[in-house]
Amino acid sequence: MVQYASYRTRLTLVAGILLATLLIAPAAYADPAEWAGLDPAQREVLAPVAGQWDQLPEDSKTTLMRVAKRYENLSPEQQDRVRDRIGQWASMSHEERERARENYRKFKAMSPAQRQQLIQHTNANTNVAPHPNPVTHAAGAKR
Repeated sequence: MVQYASYRTRLTLVAGILLATLLIAPAAYADPAEWAGLDPAQREVLAPVAGQWDQLPEDSKTTLMRVAKRYENLSPEQQDRVRDRIGQWASMSHEERERARENYRKFKAMSPAQRQQLIQHTNANTNVAPHPNPVTHAAGAKR
């Protein structure tokens, strides 16, 4: 089992796993719009990243726009989780985001048994109620 040095590292891993699905997805839009070009519903969902929008890489903008487009079809619980995750991502420093991305890559490289063991270990140590599939559930992703 992977051992993590601190609570913050575990929390970053969980946030990275849940948020990376928002950022590591195929592009659905050829040209992401500028903030002013987003429709009101998209701006509402993406409000936590409004101040950073112009500095975001194009692939991140594209992925976030896909999330905003899917948002209205999510359950209220899933919508709450997406809003929370976007807010968490927006509050992370560049270094924390890079660490989250690296943790996500490591997580994806694990066997399914190792992943499940890590999820159980993390949930047990952070008092998080487990979900059958926390990665796809948190982002409302469909595989």
